[in-house]
Amino acid sequence: MALLVFGVLLGRGTRHEPRPLVIERLVNTTAAQGSSNTQASAAADDVYICGARTKKGTPCSRRVHGPVRCWQHKGSPAMLPADKLRVSE
Repeated sequence: MALLVFGVLLGRGTRHEPRPLVIERLVNTTAAQGSSNTQASAAADDVYICGARTKKGTPCSRRVHGPVRCWQHKGSPAMLPADKLRVSE
């Protein structure tokens, strides 16, 4: 029993702290420049709801950028007409 306690204490005493997690992402600067940037920002301001049929049978209420479906309902048709999918903020 004493050997077990000694082993646990020795293991905890010699343990090193883990290195911090660093996440690096590449930024594509060529796509952010030019005249298409103003069109992209105008399109990004448009907020819609997904509108696809859920398992419950109701329209999905997740917000998406543009008249598309969310990640879960990608490829599914919308239940609501396109004019009702736009969210007015």
